[in-house]
This record gives sequence, C-alpha cells and structure tokens, in this order.
Amino acid sequence: MVALQAFKEAPTPNIYREKFKISIYLWMLARHIQLNKPIALSRSVILEILGLQGGGLTELRVMHEAMRYGMLKKEEHGFYTADYEVADTLVHRIPIGVVEGQHIDHSESRLWREAIRLRHAWTDYVKWAKTGMNPAKIPVESIAVLESFGIKPFVEVKAPSGDVVYTTQFKDLYLINRRLSNSVFVFCADFPEQGQGAKLCAVKKIVLSKYLIP
Repeated sequence: MVALQAFKEAPTPNIYREKFKISIYLWMLARHIQLNKPIALSRSVILEILGLQGGGLTELRVMHEAMRYGMLKKEEHGFYTADYEVADTLVHRIPIGVVEGQHIDHSESRLWREAIRLRHAWTDYVKWAKTGMNPAKIPVESIAVLESFGIKPFVEVKAPSGDVVYTTQFKDLYLINRRLSNSVFVFCADFPEQGQGAKLCAVKKIVLSKYLIP
C-alpha cells in the first residue's frame, strides 16, 4: 500500500520544447562574441559582423532574438552589452536558414563559412545515425567538425530512469542519439544530474519519456 502511494505521488517530469536550431545570423553573432569577448557592440559593428546593410527584416529578427535570449542588452547611445555565456551556449546549437529575399554574398565571411560547415556536419551525422550508426561508415570528418565547436557525440549518461543512454552533448543540452532527425525543435526535461541548467532531450517526445521515469 505504501509503495503504491509513493508511485502515485511521484512527480511527473515537466517536458517542454526547446529550440535546437537557430538563425544562421544569430549563430554568427554568437560566434563572434564567443571568439572576441567584446564588452559592448554598436549597431554598425553588428551589421558589419553579419554582412548586412541594415534596416531590413533580417536585422530586426536577429536583434530581437539576441535580446530575447539575453545575449545582448541594449544600452544608451545605440550600444549593446554582450553576455559571453549566452553566446557560448548558442554556438553549441545548429545554425539554419537564410531569410527569403536576402541575396548577399557571404563567401568571404569566416563566420558564415563556419556556420555552413557546422550545419553540413550535423546533417551528415544525422544521416549516419538514421541508417544505424554503422561503425564502418562513421563520418569521421563531420564528427571532427562538431567537436571543433565543442559538440561531443557519444557522451554516455545515466538517465533519471536509471538507464545508461548515449547522447550528443551540446554544452547544456544532452540529445539522445535515438531517432535523430533534422528537427528544429526537440523535447527536453531538466537534467540536474549533469549540472545546473542541463537538459536531457530527444527529437521524439516518446523517446524522452522512456528515460525519465525510474
């Protein structure tokens, strides 16, 4: 009877959706802050970093997202202070997308090229995972690119269920390697066993749920 009561009172883990992929321009700005650790940035410098003319929808979206995440905080006289920790976290996400109507040549931008490399590496890794993770066909170059940005495939963790599960670690986000896809969002639950702010996530909610209940 006591065991049954304890089972009924066990809290249901809170599962929420987490944006796993971010705008390529937001990623570029985060990467610049991660590499250079500026104290403050002006609007003109931000536009130069992103290779934008300014005044368009892309600038508005990037600045809105940067402030919503807390990576930038607007100060007086058009300057923005930068939060390094937030920027570092966002670099551990996958960059996607180019806003329709933007036809700017970014081929000379190091940040743009890095973002494209990371995006392609993740796509190749997902393709390999979806075909069964055959050790004979491991995408060595793609994994090397992921690791160069601090993303760690094959991290073994003990889930709240007690099961050992293999994940890909994106700093604070531990993504279960089962049923990976190129989804923009993933399902997550707090994972304090791996530190403050850590999350255990999966592309499919049913996969995550399996590892949350002891």
